[in-house]
Amino acid sequence: MIPLVDDQIILDRILPYVHAMLSDDFHRVRADAIRTVVFAISSVKNINQENADLFSEYLFPTLSSPHFPDDCYVRSNLAKYLSVLAEHSLRFLEKTYLIEERNHIINNDLFKNYEDELKGVHTWMQGKFGDLIHGENDDPNGQLAETLCRSDLIRLCTFFGKRKTIEVICGHLTTLLSQPNWRLRAALFDSLVTVASYIGLESELFILPLLNQGLLDEEEFVVYRVLKALACFVRLS
Repeated sequence: MIPLVDDQIILDRILPYVHAMLSDDFHRVRADAIRTVVFAISSVKNINQENADLFSEYLFPTLSSPHFPDDCYVRSNLAKYLSVLAEHSLRFLEKTYLIEERNHIINNDLFKNYEDELKGVHTWMQGKFGDLIHGENDDPNGQLAETLCRSDLIRLCTFFGKRKTIEVICGHLTTLLSQPNWRLRAALFDSLVTVASYIGLESELFILPLLNQGLLDEEEFVVYRVLKALACFVRLS
């Protein structure tokens, strides 16, 4: 139903209501609220200047608040949609900046504000990616990291850019090979193909050691995913 209503209705009426559900007492409601927030934001096409800080001042503080009552199931949904949130946070920010530019009111202060907002969004995403991929005490099996590896990582790569993709995403992914969950290790090699396709030849520096180590994995399915990843790398080259 959301795509059938006006953008302002989504932003002014639907989103605040769903946003309140992020603090619901039931974890399934909170998890579904994350999915609905992402769907609502994805449906917004016309963005105005008033929506510039929708993420930095409205959504991100709630999702980062120590009072945000989440559990592994809720955070798994956040991990699943993190890349979509990243993509649309950048879309909202850039479109707002373009509106200012078209109105011929761009100046040094405005550009600095844009840079500050962009830095803030990057910082939040970088921190949240690290928190989710390493999990906490209630995620001993690496479910959150596996969900992230199976999500649409190419969107996160595009969001961060090549340099930060290497520093942030690759830096965290390389720590997963020592995890006891073989499904997570298998998902890691699937995600490496996606990341390498974005980075290009520079990815060899960190991917080749992981592939060599993965070929010695005690779990046959992990070795199979390594071989499949190798075949993909050959096609990419």
